[in-house]
Amino acid sequence: LCHIQMRDQLINFNVRSAQCREDSDKHLIHSVIGRWYSEDEVDEDEGLENFQRIVSTQTLKEVEASLGPRGALPLKHLVVLSLAGSWGALDWIASLARAQ
Repeated sequence: LCHIQMRDQLINFNVRSAQCREDSDKHLIHSVIGRWYSEDEVDEDEGLENFQRIVSTQTLKEVEASLGPRGALPLKHLVVLSLAGSWGALDWIASLARAQ
């Protein structure tokens, strides 16, 4: 991802639109995030909104600071980003191996 695309994704991040493999996982993740980020640890909607605001503001600032003024990704970020696609492929290979 180039710097501009990453920035746009963080600015437009919507926790409710994030995808999970299983709907039950999504419900659990929303519940946990909602409790962690709500003022009273009860209001899930408030917690999700707070989390979303943090991602699109604080996280954005931290990512931009780590990328530097040119927007070139440091090696450690490139490694992490490249691994993200690899885990899905490894999961698929493992499922094929189990099926045989």
